[in-house]
Amino acid sequence: VYYNLGRVYQMLLKNEAALECYRQALGLEPGRPKYLLNFAVVLARLGHSKEAREIFEALSVEASGEQRALALKNLGVLHALQGEYDEARKAFQESLAINAGDDETRRMLADLDAETSGMGTP
Repeated sequence: VYYNLGRVYQMLLKNEAALECYRQALGLEPGRPKYLLNFAVVLARLGHSKEAREIFEALSVEASGEQRALALKNLGVLHALQGEYDEARKAFQESLAINAGDDETRRMLADLDAETSGMGTP
């Protein structure tokens, strides 16, 4: 219930309320990947990039399937926002290796490549 309520708050952009719901959910089920993933997304929205990045990095190793792909995708977004374009590209590519049908990640990778084409990145 806490997780679902957190998702509703997250969709309504009520990030503080969503964060508290995810904390409650994680208190009941610590380490659950989908709870951690959404918790980290909200943390990033609230400007807690370092903490969000640590969670995405852990999930990119520990999670499997769709949750791993989503963690890598979000990690790629954080890298791109911080100007770490090669790391962003690598995260997006790893995400696509898991979920080749993710058009949004494919678009983000193409946008990254287009924006950095003249910056000396391969």
